[in-house]
Amino acid sequence: MNLSVLMSTLRVTLAASAIGLIFSVQASQAAKRDQLPESYPESRYAIDASMKPWRSIGEINVAGQRRCSGVLIHQSLVLTAAHCLWNPWKNRFYPATEIHFVAGAQLDTHLAHSRGKKLVGSKDYHFKEHPPFRELVHDWALLELAKPLGRWIGYIPLSTAPLKNGSDNLLLAGYRQDRPYVLSLSKRCSLIKNRGNALLEHNCHAFEGDSGGPLIQVHEFPGEPSQFRVVGVQVAQVEIRSPKQLRVVSIAVANTLISPFALQFIQDIQQTELNSSPAES
Repeated sequence: MNLSVLMSTLRVTLAASAIGLIFSVQASQAAKRDQLPESYPESRYAIDASMKPWRSIGEINVAGQRRCSGVLIHQSLVLTAAHCLWNPWKNRFYPATEIHFVAGAQLDTHLAHSRGKKLVGSKDYHFKEHPPFRELVHDWALLELAKPLGRWIGYIPLSTAPLKNGSDNLLLAGYRQDRPYVLSLSKRCSLIKNRGNALLEHNCHAFEGDSGGPLIQVHEFPGEPSQFRVVGVQVAQVEIRSPKQLRVVSIAVANTLISPFALQFIQDIQQTELNSSPAES
């Protein structure tokens, strides 16, 4: 389905439901604890960030401040949310060299660190504190690192396959702000709705700091190690209000929207490395 048609349909659906529903998107990605309904679970699992594959996940620091989460999807390529890297005072992305990725961060230690080298994001992204739902499709960014950290600590590949509705082998990982030095997981999540292979509505429990964190699909096979694939990047929480209830769902930008840009970026990185390699005599 054409994305513009999808979003128009979505707006109509919301407007048609406006008598009983009010949707608000909080692109700072997380409902704060005092804003959460009692029915919204807060259970998360702290994990050892030094172990594979979790050490491929890290903190995004910009201008000396911890901002968000991110994940290595290739040797030197990090996937995160665009709003994590946006300078609202200058109305543009921060320079890549001012962005830091700290992998395997845990308490006062970390496994690896690198500054950014090059940044690619959607040309249609513009920061808004409370963006319209339809604009969340642009809230992704790819950061090339100055050092190929994934070569040493590993990375979690970005899946290119569409995620099916009802998939229940998902997890969300990130450095939430109420526990900023501990990597934690929301496990055993499921996909509520794949909106046109552009946005993924899921029920993983997200909080501030989770923006840019990976939505991961786990494939398990008898007698073999589990396989992990990134299927989306966490960008927002959506509150669905009605006279009788408040429901909170999480939104990730889908892998199928990001993967063409990521694959091209990886090819460009590899070509640059090839061109800079000494010629064999």
